[in-house]
Amino acid sequence: MGMCTACSEESLHARPKRKPAAKAKVAKVMDEFASGDLKSSSGEPVKRKDQAIAIALSEARRSKKK
Repeated sequence: MGMCTACSEESLHARPKRKPAAKAKVAKVMDEFASGDLKSSSGEPVKRKDQAIAIALSEARRSKKK
């Protein structure tokens, strides 16, 4: 494995697991992006995949707090 940048040791850190509800939310948002239905907060259609991913993760995090 690679070196951990946070602790400078051999990387044995596990990635955080996503909850099924968060996975479903991300999948739903990415489907909206693929079909061209995803809109930003200003109402403009989202054109870049990285912007769609940011929106998906933000919505998943927001739904986790409720």
